Amino acid sequence: MPDAIFKRLFVPIADADDAEATSEILASMHTHLSELFVVHIVRGEEATASNRSAHTHIFEPFESIASDQIQVETAVEFCTEPMDTIASLAADYEPTAIAVRPRDRSPLRSFFSGTETTSLVQGTAAPVVVLPKELAVSTPDDTFSLVVPLDGSDRAFEALRFACDQFDDPTIIALHVVSDPKTELYTELTPHLSSTDEQTDRAERVTVNELFVRAYEIGDEHDATIETYTLGGNVARAINQTAVELDADGIVFQRKPVGTGKSATEEQASSDISVIGDTITTLITDAPVPVYIR
Repeated sequence: MPDAIFKRLFVPIADADDAEATSEILASMHTHLSELFVVHIVRGEEATASNRSAHTHIFEPFESIASDQIQVETAVEFCTEPMDTIASLAADYEPTAIAVRPRDRSPLRSFFSGTETTSLVQGTAAPVVVLPKELAVSTPDDTFSLVVPLDGSDRAFEALRFACDQFDDPTIIALHVVSDPKTELYTELTPHLSSTDEQTDRAERVTVNELFVRAYEIGDEHDATIETYTLGGNVARAINQTAVELDADGIVFQRKPVGTGKSATEEQASSDISVIGDTITTLITDAPVPVYIR
């Protein structure tokens, strides 16, 4: 049974190299896929029948994915603003997720940096799956193992619930990072040791234990396996290290604060870091596994 997040996957691609690499990563997940809508985004050309025909060869790498189980639909879209086009197509297609692979020297490369990241993450209702440049771990088997960083915020636990809801029988690697005070995961302060005195250390251990107890409770509610880990140091590096060493199949984040009470206009006006977090921005381009942003 396909995991819920992969039932209707919208996949924008930039060029032939992007198509080849993206199709290889998605092919490794073939047992979890159901329907793909692959769109070649062409910037700056006029939409003519001849132009469209000239670009259709780009979909050839996806032919190996198509099967009785997986339906692959393709289209070529000409535009001046790729981000706006992707948001519009996603709204029409109503995918269960948008899958994009950032890469150097590509029109799509800027989608996950600065204001373009905010635009895509905030401007679409569907979750965003950021595919890595190349997989650094083994491909997923029957079930996914997913790193869910826990910093004590509601957003972190919403990400945990999302992982439990969207993937069939996942193994959740609940990770708490005791980080440098200057490093943030979400906009809320990431718990960290402010000193090395014994009292602070003891309080930190109590806080981490409470986080993990809550994670186990959510896992029990969804019949998901929960494994808990604590690491020290830089948050992004600790998350990547955990994903590689534990052979995880992905990292899961919540994109927006839960219950902030802000209007849509106020949310849109938020800065990049307040929307997706400094650490998430780093992982979007550097993570060795797919990053699932709800």
